[in-house]
Amino acid sequence: MKNLGEILFRATVGALSRLPLPVHYALCGIPAFLAEHVLRYRRFVVERNIGNAFPDKTDKERRAIRHGFYRHFGEIIAETIWLGSCKAGDRRVRKHLAIEDVQPLIEAWNGNSSVMVMTSHAGNWELTGLIFDSGTPLPFTQAQVGEVYKKLKSPMWDRFMQDNRTAPLKNTGFTNLIESQDVLRFAVRHRDEKLLYVFPNDQFPYRGAASCEIESFMNQPTLALTGGAQLACRLDMAVVYLGMRRDRRGHYTYSFDTICSNAGETTAQAIMEGFYERLQRDIEAQPDNYLWSHKRWKQIENNYKKK
Repeated sequence: MKNLGEILFRATVGALSRLPLPVHYALCGIPAFLAEHVLRYRRFVVERNIGNAFPDKTDKERRAIRHGFYRHFGEIIAETIWLGSCKAGDRRVRKHLAIEDVQPLIEAWNGNSSVMVMTSHAGNWELTGLIFDSGTPLPFTQAQVGEVYKKLKSPMWDRFMQDNRTAPLKNTGFTNLIESQDVLRFAVRHRDEKLLYVFPNDQFPYRGAASCEIESFMNQPTLALTGGAQLACRLDMAVVYLGMRRDRRGHYTYSFDTICSNAGETTAQAIMEGFYERLQRDIEAQPDNYLWSHKRWKQIENNYKKK
């Protein structure tokens, strides 16, 4: 049930979302500056993550990555607010999103019963739902897509983010927003249907989640969630990596790369190693395009604090 505070918050954000995107960008430097220099939002986490990931870079280069990240962080906030005003078929979207290398996704869809698309926190992951408005023909419908998400601790923020990220999907037949803890039950219930699962995979494993260790991701041993990979193995899915390159402010390009054509013939460990290999390639190409404030390497941070 929504309280008065939530109603007022939604009304305010709803009004802001209708502003043109350039206006949002003109304002986004404010939260970026506050986060980096005033509130110092997760500065320790950001600096440790960047330092460990790029030990060969100079302090000046690492500061440039940090500054670029916070600037991009402000842009993510702007784009996410703007997203709430987008509707299905919105022509504005095609100015901001493009797809290249879509053939691996098409081949995976045509050759398998279902497909697992593995995503990360590179680019702006909140815009993934706009892929159908990019102008590129796709072989599946929006109703055949299952978007997996991790439920937020705050009920208010969880409701808001669900409504905001699915705003462009209303009246498209999309009904499959799946909480991560329910994805196995959902997949078993719909195992006779051909579906495409969009699954975020670069979080630190939450308590009770299946995981494996990647020997080195960004120069660090990394615990990896394996829920999506195990599901793909169990249901013989093809697994495809989704990359999101930022070409310039507000302009992103999706690309797809096949990790395996049939997960039933490999292991969850091998799938996750393939995922992190591709993600590292993208991060190294655009270091400030990744969510460095994410507590991705908690075990390393804890060890550092104990010294």
